[in-house]
Parts: sequence; structure tokens; C-alpha cells
Amino acid sequence: MCCPSCRKKITAPAPEGVAAPTQYGHRFKAALVYFHEDQSIPTNRVRQLCSDLFEAVVSEGTILEASRLLSGRLGPFVERVRGLPVVAPVLHADETGLRVAPRLSWCLVASTEKVTLLGLHEKRGQEGIDALGVVPQKPWEPPSTTSGGLISPTPDSTPSAMPISSGR
Repeated sequence: MCCPSCRKKITAPAPEGVAAPTQYGHRFKAALVYFHEDQSIPTNRVRQLCSDLFEAVVSEGTILEASRLLSGRLGPFVERVRGLPVVAPVLHADETGLRVAPRLSWCLVASTEKVTLLGLHEKRGQEGIDALGVVPQKPWEPPSTTSGGLISPTPDSTPSAMPISSGR
């Protein structure tokens, strides 16, 4: 940039961690990851968004590398989140299949009213949910088939045993 009065060339210092002319700072990388991961914007549209808003040419590789780099720093946060649903009064767990490379994998979710944890695993069902590390192995013992009981919610949303008729 050039000063309009004295015509002296002015160069601002690069952000911390930027050593080359085509590198991006931490906040810009965080924005790339936010657009792609949190807002589910495909990489080609993130590239266009960066071009339109910031006049920055960003490659798909830069977006994916930023996601990989920043996700590696989330370990302590993920471990903290893993501990939260276990103490919640209601925990929702679910799964859905999706293709990762050529193989079928399972996207698993454990969530409470305030926290959602997603994970990817090659197995579905209890093994996959257990791999998330949030659900106790046996949160309750289901009633035996001979006891005539059924777990159902009560008006205050506390699980309880409710007798059911055998029809005899």
C-alpha cells in the first residue's frame, strides 16, 4: 500500500503464524472451518464466498487442511463434552448410515438439551454409541419379560416402571 501524500510504501505486519505470502491467519482459518463444518457449506461454495467477501483465493486443500488442523486442537473440549451428557436427566442417542470413502460408516449422535456430540464409527448399535464415550454401559436394567413391567415416561419425565396387563 502506498501513502497518498508522501508516496511511501506501507506494509503491515503479518498476523502471528503467517510466514509466507499465501498463508492465512488463525481467525481466517477458523472462519473457513466454521463455514464448511458448522454451516455445512460445500468447499467449492466456501471458496466462492471467500473470493466474493474477502477477495481471497482459497483452495479446497486449504479448507480441508484448516479443518484437520483445528479439529486436532479440540481434544480437551471434546473430553469435557463427553462428560456432560452422562449427568443429564435425558440423553438422546441416535445413528445414521453414510458412506466414508467406499465403506458404510455410522454417524452417531448423543445429545442433551444443551450439548450435542457427533462421532463416526464403523459399527452401529450399542458398540458404536459406546465408542462415543458418553452413555453408561447399563443406564438401567430393563424389566424382565416375566415381570409385566415396561419403562415409560411419567408426567415429570422420570423413567418409571408401569404395569401392563397380560390380557388374562
